[in-house]
Amino acid sequence: MSWLQQITGTTINVRWETLEFAGVEKETPISLQAENLTFSQVLYMVMNEAAGPDLVLAYRASGELIILSTAEDLGREVITRVYDVADLMIRVPNAMRPVQSLPF
Repeated sequence: MSWLQQITGTTINVRWETLEFAGVEKETPISLQAENLTFSQVLYMVMNEAAGPDLVLAYRASGELIILSTAEDLGREVITRVYDVADLMIRVPNAMRPVQSLPF
């Protein structure tokens, strides 16, 4: 993970306590051969190598921060987003005028 952080400049927060409880050791050796892949593709490959066949790892990105844990752990978190939709509430002049049909 530190290598990925260095080459991308992204902060990766690994929830090691959760991963170790699930059976992923901090010192698990990972060997990959990759060329012309995106960061998310490399991260996906690393997670699959570390997890093995019986565990699903996941990550959540927020700006320059990536949180890595088990899918179950991240699935428990609720993310609330608030959007300003006031501009959708304006009256449109002539909104009730029927639309003309176009000949095809």
